[in-house]
Amino acid sequence: MKKIALSLLLLIALTGCGNQAANNQATKAEPQNSPEANASVNPSDNSGKVVLSSEPADGTFLVTNILDGDTIEIEYFRGKETVRLLGIDSPESASKNDYIKCLGEKAKEKLQEKLLGKKVKLRVDKLSGVVDQSGRLLRYVLNDDNMMVNAEMVLDGYATAFSTYPFDYRDKFLDLQEMARKNKAGLWDDTLCAEFKKK
Repeated sequence: MKKIALSLLLLIALTGCGNQAANNQATKAEPQNSPEANASVNPSDNSGKVVLSSEPADGTFLVTNILDGDTIEIEYFRGKETVRLLGIDSPESASKNDYIKCLGEKAKEKLQEKLLGKKVKLRVDKLSGVVDQSGRLLRYVLNDDNMMVNAEMVLDGYATAFSTYPFDYRDKFLDLQEMARKNKAGLWDDTLCAEFKKK
């Protein structure tokens, strides 16, 4: 089961293409028009990984705060910007329900472990919008190993696939969610925050 999960993660790892100079320029300068303008997914490279053209990438940015298990704050071109991890949903850590709040805090802690104080790359999705209804950027977030943190959070069981709207990796995220559920990973573990469960 672990091998299958790792294979799926490799499948949805997004690796940057193109030269380093282009990536450095994208980090230093405000994107021309919209950085999302010509996002397209290449079928795969020789390793079998799904790759996204580096041309529409926003750049590399420092994660300065974790707001929730699916939301981060970064140093962006014009200052701080809020990013909603595309395609996933985690419980709200600010919920008035103690059980949901506890689960949300666990998800937030997991995302802090993965991203706080680290540099990440952001990628757009050709099927989804570029911002949500709250004005937050919608992005795939890649760590320094080019692994998609959105997918890791689902596989680790600290987020679910947000399948209400279409996005490129929807089916893969649903597969990872099912693996997490079967393995009782993260929030799928019935003993997690059990003290707050209503009898």
